[in-house]
Amino acid sequence: MWLLVLQQEWKGLWGQVFKMKEEPKKWMEQAEADLVTAQVNFDGERYYAVVQFCQQCLEKALKSMWLDEKKKEFPYIHDLTFFMKRLELPKKFEVICKDLTTAYAETRYPTEDIPLRKFNKEDAEEILNRTSEVIGWIREKK
Repeated sequence: MWLLVLQQEWKGLWGQVFKMKEEPKKWMEQAEADLVTAQVNFDGERYYAVVQFCQQCLEKALKSMWLDEKKKEFPYIHDLTFFMKRLELPKKFEVICKDLTTAYAETRYPTEDIPLRKFNKEDAEEILNRTSEVIGWIREKK
């Protein structure tokens, strides 16, 4: 009987280890897909959607890093600067993380104006390029 209990406990632990190895990959894969979607929206001149998917891309990539490095669940927040600082990304990425943290709500909800009119081609191109730079850095680090 005790052997059966021990086997069940081992299976449970092994399942947790396997999950912790696979989870970061899933988050990074979706981050990469979001970056492609941002590019597709740029080509389709949906600039607010570019910004929205860049924010989602970075959030998922940073959460993937968190799972890899911290080996524990990440906080359920959308503040990219929080993750950037705790994961010790280069300081040069602070501005894009701040910008995209602010854009999280701006790309979704109408305030003074609707998201469709808040971002132009130049904004979207700059954000897409800066997001790609951060993603490139994260890929190299992994």
